[in-house]
Amino acid sequence: MFLGFLFKKEPRVPLSTGEFLEIRIPLPKSPEKPTSEESVRYLYGQVIKISKKRNIFLRFTSKDKGDDLEVGTAVTLAAVKPRKVIRFPSKFLHRNDDTLIFAPPVTITNVELPADPEKATFIMSSSVEYRSFNTMHLQKGTLLEIAENSLVILANLAIPQGTGLSLEVFLPYRENPVRIKVRVRESETAKAFSRHKIHFSIEEISPEDKEGLLRFAFLSNLNWE
Repeated sequence: MFLGFLFKKEPRVPLSTGEFLEIRIPLPKSPEKPTSEESVRYLYGQVIKISKKRNIFLRFTSKDKGDDLEVGTAVTLAAVKPRKVIRFPSKFLHRNDDTLIFAPPVTITNVELPADPEKATFIMSSSVEYRSFNTMHLQKGTLLEIAENSLVILANLAIPQGTGLSLEVFLPYRENPVRIKVRVRESETAKAFSRHKIHFSIEEISPEDKEGLLRFAFLSNLNWE
């Protein structure tokens, strides 16, 4: 038993070079917020390598590069796999230029993706650019909701029902936007934002972009408590 304790096998790092991770950093509770609330800082990075010591080398792809992270900062790392999300506690070890090194996992939690994504609607907050099929003039908005075959954006201008648009959704973990062709189902005034809430049907999106968008949406909506 004693030898078994000495040679206890540590969990394999279930990540591959090139994978994208979400890094969640809990922030101190603010006096202005209820004590039950906790703020979280979100960063996104790409795996550069896994060292022989199982340390995780990341390069951040989000605008926030974590320049002010202190050695020993506790974080939670998460990655989306084909049918699940994996997450595990870690800590920031040190930085080499633009590469950040995090400690290997001790315990790993698996969360299954929804079995039927058509019945799932995810709350989002991602930047989006869009234009009519027949113009080159870009407008900007915010993606609010995404489901299997529909989405909702917050826009400055109302858009007539039936209008076809090309959307580009910008996700923090990838350089190139997700491109979607959509058609307006409904447009309503969002009084709380003094803007317009536009409901779309998705007409065309590549399988890779669709899977990536829904997986990111699930990760963003995951309750980690």
